[in-house]
Amino acid sequence: MPKLLRPLLLVLAGAALFQIGMGLGDALAKAFGIGVPALPAGVTAEKLMLWMMLSVLLLAAALAPLAAGLRASWAFRAAALALFVYAATFVNNALEARIFMTSGVAADAGVAFTLVVYLPASALLAIPLAFLGRSEDGDRLGARAALLVARGARSLGVRLAGAWAAFPAIYLVCGLAVQPFIERWYREGLLEMKQPGWSEILPTLAARSLVFLVACGPVIALSTGGRRRFWAGLGPALFVAVGGFHMLQAYWLPAALRGPHLLELLVSMLAYAAVLALLFGPSPTAASTEGSAPAA
Repeated sequence: MPKLLRPLLLVLAGAALFQIGMGLGDALAKAFGIGVPALPAGVTAEKLMLWMMLSVLLLAAALAPLAAGLRASWAFRAAALALFVYAATFVNNALEARIFMTSGVAADAGVAFTLVVYLPASALLAIPLAFLGRSEDGDRLGARAALLVARGARSLGVRLAGAWAAFPAIYLVCGLAVQPFIERWYREGLLEMKQPGWSEILPTLAARSLVFLVACGPVIALSTGGRRRFWAGLGPALFVAVGGFHMLQAYWLPAALRGPHLLELLVSMLAYAAVLALLFGPSPTAASTEGSAPAA
């Protein structure tokens, strides 16, 4: 099989399973009595679904390099990827929408719909992508976990605190840089958006930073290949999960709004991934044993 054919087929399979998972999640939401949020004005369900399909393909493709660097049993790899997708893409987006939007997705019912519908979708997307990684025996996995905390509990606590503080700091710097280009949409309440105060922004950033740590923690623990490779896989995956996936679907938003936002998210997610790689990333020595791990 050509070298790129297998990853391509797994990406396509993941995207297809994601759509099936959305159907299952929609049925689950109906069973719980959770209705579909109202679409923004002028948006059609048919066109939104088309852009959703393209967004899912983009998400699956962006996850592939990250998935390829995971070393553990298939079940652990799939669970780590599912958690990453669900937390970084959907829980994070629900938290942000609560303070920046006035449309149906920001209401309590809209948030509940998002969290229910995309849970099975995230799990099914991870199933084929997990095959891109490799199996690793328990002894080697345990040794790597021990290496991660080898500097002691206090050092680990300091690194966790630093990672928790890093996201809000990076977000604010990048957000303020693009604010002059996008502020009027929020200030004037255009396109069902709103401009929150600091009393809403800061607690939300603190919560989102915790969500990112939960999303990235298992991926960090299972990754090999050195910090640079880890950053190269995590950075683009975070960018697409947090920004590209949602912005590609939001076809009704003007390019003058989406463009600065995408640039902001690209820079911020690459910077945040660099912080995580420096604080927790696998050491280069982990790469030396990579080739001896059997393929799943």
